[in-house]
Amino acid sequence: MRISAYLIAPLAAFLLLGCALHKVDEEPEGRLPEYTEYTDPPGITSPLPSPWWKAFGDENLNVLIEESLGSNYQIAELAARYRTSLALTDEARALRFPSVDAVAEEAIEIDDSDFRDFTELGGALFWEVDIFNRLGYQQSAFSAEAEASSEELDALRLTLSAEIAETYYSAIEEKLKLALLRDQRERDTLLLDLTELRFAQGVSSAVDVLQQRSQLDDTVSLIPSSEAAYVVFENRLDVLAGQAPDGRFKTPEDGDFPVLGSPPPVGIPSELLLNRPDLRALKYSLVAADNRIGQAIAERLPNFTITGSYVYAAGSGPNGPLGIFLGSLVQPLLDWGLREARVRQNRELYEEGLARFAEAYIRAIEDVENALFLEKKQAERLVILKQRKDVLQQTANETRYRYMQGLTDYLPVLTAVQELRQIERNILTEERILVGYRIRLFRAIGGPVEAASEGLAVAPGRNDS
Repeated sequence: MRISAYLIAPLAAFLLLGCALHKVDEEPEGRLPEYTEYTDPPGITSPLPSPWWKAFGDENLNVLIEESLGSNYQIAELAARYRTSLALTDEARALRFPSVDAVAEEAIEIDDSDFRDFTELGGALFWEVDIFNRLGYQQSAFSAEAEASSEELDALRLTLSAEIAETYYSAIEEKLKLALLRDQRERDTLLLDLTELRFAQGVSSAVDVLQQRSQLDDTVSLIPSSEAAYVVFENRLDVLAGQAPDGRFKTPEDGDFPVLGSPPPVGIPSELLLNRPDLRALKYSLVAADNRIGQAIAERLPNFTITGSYVYAAGSGPNGPLGIFLGSLVQPLLDWGLREARVRQNRELYEEGLARFAEAYIRAIEDVENALFLEKKQAERLVILKQRKDVLQQTANETRYRYMQGLTDYLPVLTAVQELRQIERNILTEERILVGYRIRLFRAIGGPVEAASEGLAVAPGRNDS
């Protein structure tokens, strides 16, 4: 027995090194289409902040995003999923080593002619010797899936931070629009008072009064919908922060749109594979799928296990140490193509994942291209709108002066005022859209955000000891 154990132990240790039957591609991005540069990259870029939202220089936004990332329930869900994947990886790693259990048995046997009692104390061994690296592939697959889960968590943090920023500036837009509408209401009221005074003096018609009253009512009618939109955006900020809407607003009273500097550096398309967590997650998923192919191949080959026990026995039977070590080899013979089908299935799953990876990559390039172009053209549009606003302001002033001098009727005044009021509101919306395109650009290039694995979220209100 002792000689057999000495022979089996080094043999098993040698076999544990495994025999890899399938070469896993750890860098599947090498199979993607090649893109060298963007069609119209920005010429002047500002330094890339970390995290990305600090580029706006808004401390209220910084605090809001950072607190929300620590309390959002979607992040808590994915963080738990990531920790689960780590546990699965540890479980797969443990399966590669011998399992040793303590054994204790006290027994009494009685039959017609004999009476025996005995006690056994010792240990039992079970070890699947990974000759063809089946367990090694499985462990590597779980490890890659854990990496993918971590990257998915970072991708969610990037998506969530962008949604918070977009909602935050949408709420600020409505707050600014409310202030503008109230100011327009005051100006329209003053103009109505002036028109009524002129009507009382007999120098204007009742039609002029009715037209201006209609203009005032039109302005006032926009206030409730803007107030409702503001509350909706604030409620959304509460939910994104993992809270029920509480009526306490998160945007500051003096909130405004940021002054945008030059765009952040976008690099070259291939850098998206390093910078975007969603692409990194897909890469690790491919590595996991490739390991599953190796696992499926190894499952078609012999399985070698070592079992044994070493106990001390005392009683009416044999006494003293007893040891048994057995090796078993199981070779699948007839499974009607089951294991071969699993290999084919895993190969096709890999090809499916590779196509998904390539599609996501070219869409990521599209995201950057679109964000750059849209922001550039939106900035040009804003310049034109502000120029038109200046012209309309001069027109409104001139028509009002001519009306007061009795040189024209009220219709040109009303038309100029209506156009001026509308473009003032439009400019607020277009400024928010411009900020949204900058947020979209940060999201397209991958942030950055801090790594989620360094500070995993837990469900709000839960404290793990």
